[in-house]
Amino acid sequence: MPERERVGIPRARDAKNGLFDRGAIDESPQPFKKPLHCGGCTAPVVAMPGTQRRSAAGPVPVIPYYRLKNRKEHDHDDGCSYHFDERAGDLVTEHREEIERDADTYVLILRDPRSLAAPGDDEDDDGDGRMVRTDVESSGGAALHPTIQAARAIARLLRHFQNDPDALARFEATYHGARIPWTDFFFDAEQDAARLSDRLSAPNQYPIAVLGQATLIQPFKSGSGGRSVHLHTPRGAKGPDGRWVNAVMRASNPRFLGYAVGDAILGYGSWELYPESGGPRVAACLWCDTGSATVKFE
Repeated sequence: MPERERVGIPRARDAKNGLFDRGAIDESPQPFKKPLHCGGCTAPVVAMPGTQRRSAAGPVPVIPYYRLKNRKEHDHDDGCSYHFDERAGDLVTEHREEIERDADTYVLILRDPRSLAAPGDDEDDDGDGRMVRTDVESSGGAALHPTIQAARAIARLLRHFQNDPDALARFEATYHGARIPWTDFFFDAEQDAARLSDRLSAPNQYPIAVLGQATLIQPFKSGSGGRSVHLHTPRGAKGPDGRWVNAVMRASNPRFLGYAVGDAILGYGSWELYPESGGPRVAACLWCDTGSATVKFE
């Protein structure tokens, strides 16, 4: 299989040392002064305008990006933050039990959410006989499960590359032998609420990760001591029955959701749809039975 084209460079530095996002490429006139260099090192780059490419399904938009001017003469400097394959390789090294490389694709191994560590655990059996380290503490005081650690690291890398479609396509997840596109595993509550609802309505379910900003934190109305954390979803995001999708995390133990309004939170596990009778909303919900199911993203 031939190697894919390298992921586009999202930022470049111009002759006056100004730093420009890829959006500047399609401006007229272009605001930067050539020559251009990679935003993370000294490698010369060229600006590639947005365009369309043909596919069997019809035209596919290609966002503007910067690419190396001549990879053979001047590749990225060592340690460049925009050297995609080098940075992705760092993730494989750091999360070697959770991320595998398959040719030019990086695959996150999804562990069973039921193996999430209990508070105070130092390690856990993930269900396939392998002992996994869980030595990063979550907000609930539990050791953070390695799956959510690795998912957060990948998502941070993709955000660094401005969620470039080519970068997204280089990551997948796998669960019980099935390969899952990254965009079918990782959801942003603000951007992907409707798509999240569609995913949770499908018959073949698997653990997913949802990222969102906490907008409302409240105790259970029953007075049982539990807590709900609502993530921001736009009112225009409608689920399969036409109602607003409300992403929410709930825990019987409030310590497992020790967050504040405004926190960016990542939740990993068995998200489910809960139609709320008589109301305009349908809840995409994650029940957090341990403090290791969620973590601050930033």
